Amino acid sequence: MYAELQRVLILKHIKELEQDELDNIEDDFGGDNTDDDPDFVETQDPSDTEASECGNEDDNLRKLLQLQSQLGESDFEVIKPGRMVIREGELFKLSRKVMQPRYFILLNDCLLYTSYYGGSMPSSGLKLNYVLSLTGMKVFIPKAEDYQNEFSIISTTRSFMLSARSLEEQKEWVKALKNAIKENESRQLTFKSKTFLNKSLKYNEESPDPFKLGREAPVWIQDHRVTRCQSCTKEFTVTFRRHHCRACGKVVCGSCSDNRAPLEYKNYESARVCSDCYDTLLKEFEESEMIKGSGKQANELYRVRARFKKSEVDTGKKVKYVPQRLLEVTANDTGSQLNGWLQKRTRRSWKRYWFVLKEQVLYAYKASEDVVALESIPVLGYKVVTMNKKRFELYEGVDAKLIFQLEHKGQSPLVFHADNEHMAARSIRNDDVASALKELGVKGDLKAQDRTLGRQLEQLAHGLQCL
Repeated sequence: MYAELQRVLILKHIKELEQDELDNIEDDFGGDNTDDDPDFVETQDPSDTEASECGNEDDNLRKLLQLQSQLGESDFEVIKPGRMVIREGELFKLSRKVMQPRYFILLNDCLLYTSYYGGSMPSSGLKLNYVLSLTGMKVFIPKAEDYQNEFSIISTTRSFMLSARSLEEQKEWVKALKNAIKENESRQLTFKSKTFLNKSLKYNEESPDPFKLGREAPVWIQDHRVTRCQSCTKEFTVTFRRHHCRACGKVVCGSCSDNRAPLEYKNYESARVCSDCYDTLLKEFEESEMIKGSGKQANELYRVRARFKKSEVDTGKKVKYVPQRLLEVTANDTGSQLNGWLQKRTRRSWKRYWFVLKEQVLYAYKASEDVVALESIPVLGYKVVTMNKKRFELYEGVDAKLIFQLEHKGQSPLVFHADNEHMAARSIRNDDVASALKELGVKGDLKAQDRTLGRQLEQLAHGLQCL
């Protein structure tokens, strides 16, 4: 490491000496004669640009030295010719149950995933957890507005969901990552022929390649976002525990994940996978051209094939019957017209559900990643009615500005409200709300002048911003 640093400093010193020599030559050959030359056109002094670039190099070198010091005993060599620090800062990693603060350092060739040593500041020291190459890396943004501060990073070694403190910070990180990935790809294109370039390098900012099962590490879904097994739909309890499929990241029960399969991103190490992923991975392996190898290659493939183990144990579990209408749409459906959290009035209390509106049917779920709805409500012909003072008396303790209901002739009204602390800090015109609801097949009675209620009704059409 120190030999590399010494080489960088020597090259920098040589560059400074060359610049001094050029300045001396300029002084020897006439100095400044601009006043005597009528055809002189003032241009930017090249030395100014070089001085600026030199200053940037100095700043970057200082940052690299500081990072090397913060990483302490890590074997990773931060200082490397051509390496630049693009962005660094704290983000929250969404683990199975909680959000954990982590410190990320984006370089022009990799992303450093670190945690704090004995404190909550980088100055206390950083522990290097992972070095993630930008080659083949992909960045995804969730479609649900409730999780608009989040974004996921997919790589061949590690994948995870991150949350920024604000939407602006999230956008800055996503932009920096996508630009760094594209520039890294461009540099590789100068050394490799496009004909032989691995397809994983071809990053499309607008539409990244789909997730590659078994080849890339999956993003694990948080436990609290699922209340039922995402395979058999049986409800989780204290004794009926959650497990994660190492291939797709879904939350499944022990019985549905009691299979083993070799995963490419784990160097073909056998890992727990769900039944659907097991069948898909086994089929892909057997249909692969690689299976036609011979000699040592055939022996290695045979050992890999032996790592596929299907669970044959019949647990005898009984799954409660679920009507097909509750299975038609999942809580994370990407084609829905809205999704988000709302409080619904049930008898004398409020209950919080995740709602999805699709094709003029409103579905309610316990959690945002569930695959089974609790109920489905056709809303064609319903109209949105604002809460007036007389009706507000029925719902003491709740801000009347946040309450509205869906009404239909001959049906009991459906009463909703949003959590005030999670509301979007923006306002829209009531006409915009009416247009949005009209497109969804809901007739709006939107004569209320209150801006806060306008935001509430807009959230019914476009989802809530919370969490």
